[in-house]
Amino acid sequence: METFEQVVLYICAGVLSASLLLTMFRMAIGPNSIDRVMSLDTISATAQCGVALYIAWTLDTTPIPMVLVLALITALEPPAPTPACRTATWYRPDSAPSSVDRLPVRPPPTPCRTR
Repeated sequence: METFEQVVLYICAGVLSASLLLTMFRMAIGPNSIDRVMSLDTISATAQCGVALYIAWTLDTTPIPMVLVLALITALEPPAPTPACRTATWYRPDSAPSSVDRLPVRPPPTPCRTR
């Protein structure tokens, strides 16, 4: 009979594999480039979890630097542009209640910076 820890590791491996497959599907079929970039971020996080699962499964600590390098690459990559960056709505005094008419008007939105 398998121990409780092995059952948990099998369940974690299954969930991790399913999430990787769904993320790869989202990257291939995604409706726009933002979904594809976000799926790459998710794949890098899934890779970190996969290496951590391997460490827990084999009790081998030699891949720990690989987890640190993956985390550093993920943290330093440029963030994906969000749709909210292009569709920001600003406060307009003509549509606001009378109690907030004295607030300053914000400037119009500027386009997002892209690299």
